[in-house]
Amino acid sequence: MFSFIGLGIALTSIAKDQETASMLITTFMFPMMFLSGVLFPVEQMPKFMQIISKFLPLTYAADVLRRVMTLGTTPGTVSFDIIILLVFGVVMLGIAVPLFKKMMTR
Repeated sequence: MFSFIGLGIALTSIAKDQETASMLITTFMFPMMFLSGVLFPVEQMPKFMQIISKFLPLTYAADVLRRVMTLGTTPGTVSFDIIILLVFGVVMLGIAVPLFKKMMTR
């Protein structure tokens, strides 16, 4: 959840109204779902789509959930994915908070 808060704040900060913000979030959400391995395995995608999926936080979140729920792994074995999600969250919040402040002073 932490990973997506910054993304949500950044997208809603650049929107003029609630309708536009909702459309922006949906525009990002659907491609992210298709490319992240939520609906079908990333390994079966073409190579260029696999590369894109590595930059999406939902890829790592889905991987963690899949491994913990189906394989019963411990948090220690999914630490790489968790670190990626935390780094993404920190970076996005680092971008989103100043952007939000800037938009609020307009």
